Amino acid sequence: RIAAGPRVTLNLGLRWEGQWNPQPKRPNPLFAETARIPNDLKMWQPRAAAAWSVTANGHTVLRLSSGVFASRTPANLFQRVSTDNGLSTLAVDSRTDPSILTKLTFPNALPLLPSGTKVPLQRVFGFDPDFQNPRTYQSAVTLEQRLGAALVSIGFVHADGRNLQRRLDRNLFAPTIDATGLPIFPSTRPDPTIAQLEINESKARSRYDALSLSLDAKPLSWLVLQAHYTLAYNKDDDSNERNFSRETTLNVFDPGAEYTWSKQDVRHAFNTSTLLMLPGGFKAGGVLITRSGFPFTPVTGSDQQRDGNDDNDRAIINGQVAARNSMRQPTFFDLDLNLVKAVNFGKGRHVDLMIQVFNATRAKNLNYGNDAVSVYGTPASPVATAGQALFAPSTARFGGPRQVQIGLRTTF
Repeated sequence: RIAAGPRVTLNLGLRWEGQWNPQPKRPNPLFAETARIPNDLKMWQPRAAAAWSVTANGHTVLRLSSGVFASRTPANLFQRVSTDNGLSTLAVDSRTDPSILTKLTFPNALPLLPSGTKVPLQRVFGFDPDFQNPRTYQSAVTLEQRLGAALVSIGFVHADGRNLQRRLDRNLFAPTIDATGLPIFPSTRPDPTIAQLEINESKARSRYDALSLSLDAKPLSWLVLQAHYTLAYNKDDDSNERNFSRETTLNVFDPGAEYTWSKQDVRHAFNTSTLLMLPGGFKAGGVLITRSGFPFTPVTGSDQQRDGNDDNDRAIINGQVAARNSMRQPTFFDLDLNLVKAVNFGKGRHVDLMIQVFNATRAKNLNYGNDAVSVYGTPASPVATAGQALFAPSTARFGGPRQVQIGLRTTF
């Protein structure tokens, strides 16, 4: 609510998350590298906000805010260090030893590896000694203006993400770059006793800038309308939101070259909701959500770089390696409708009969899955579905298949 009268309101906050643990770094035998106990004093998160009622009638308000926000590191990253360290657990692969399939009988446990089993070099996970939790430095400014029965606002948001997690194979020699721009790694490794040495680092970064417009109006006694539009630019060098096993950096010796549009980059986003009060106790409403497409990365789907990783091999298109997130997925469109009939049974008691339609236009909303990749194959062996969106939202998400729902709600 915009208060009447010229005034300035200032809010200051300071958040701290973690625990005081002033111990020096110490070795952990389960980590591939020395693990440092974080200095939790770095988890302070100062925040400030101010609101200025520009006019005496309170119809124009300027809002400013800024703060530091710390994120947590997912526990499954630490779990892999404990289980995939080449010591407590050994992984076998039927590609290395096809006979292993005949030695395993589900669900019987296997206390020891059968005699003669060929154990491949193990993939080992660890943490950089200087690993830190991610932090975001965010600031925003918003101007709100009341115009009759409508509230219009325009705002700008900037977010600078630092110390973002990414994982790189540190058991590789420097590659040679072929004519297409694809790094090709030597077949030998610095430490020949293990395969990949996957080290979690906190050196990735991101930047988000967005301009937003909002309208909250009741132009008529029987109509309520809300609308929001955002123009945004989102860049990073590791988007992180994916299958946690994936490692997508093309060249681990040049991770800075990955800086481009984020996997979450959406240039245009628009949503609106309406509510109509109709005669006879009827209410009708709708929610429209639409946006431009997310980026995706064309990949080959096989290890062409000889680094034991088939997640970072980019497709060769027009003779050159495709850039990360260089293509766009289809746009998204979802329209949900509802109709409610209220039947009153005295003061404060009524029954609502409802019918709701989700994705009323039956928009396909196909996408490229959680990892935002499309398998192209190689020029010698292309994939027929290259560049095609193959996944659809589930029934539990916006934009899923068209659904019709009939319900009854009572209030007493």
